[in-house]
Amino acid sequence: MVIVDSSVWIDYLQGKDTPHTRYLDRLAGVQEIGLVDVVLFEVLQGIKQRSVFDKVKSKLLSFTVFSVGGAQLALDAAENSIRLREKGVCVSTVDCLLATFCLQGGFELLTTDKNFQHYAHHLGLLLPVCY
Repeated sequence: MVIVDSSVWIDYLQGKDTPHTRYLDRLAGVQEIGLVDVVLFEVLQGIKQRSVFDKVKSKLLSFTVFSVGGAQLALDAAENSIRLREKGVCVSTVDCLLATFCLQGGFELLTTDKNFQHYAHHLGLLLPVCY
């Protein structure tokens, strides 16, 4: 399964032609695509028109949506945050939760956010290469 970050969903929904949106198109029907509840929120909260909101919500809910949270994920994310901070990397809370969720599940994360490169380099997060 590939978990898709808000950075890619937003570009995709705006019709942008990028390596990541093309990769997402290629995944359709070939590999399972998912997202997490926080990403669902991030994408939907930026939509201003109700009609667009309803269409995007319907589209995103057609994919597997995982709930991110719980005590163990919080503890593991905190550990990852400390590990990265010890290497001089400052991380955001949401990014750390998302990366830790993907690490625990063995999921690839499709994102354009360069901050996740630190998770890949130091913690082994799987990031697909998009051309």
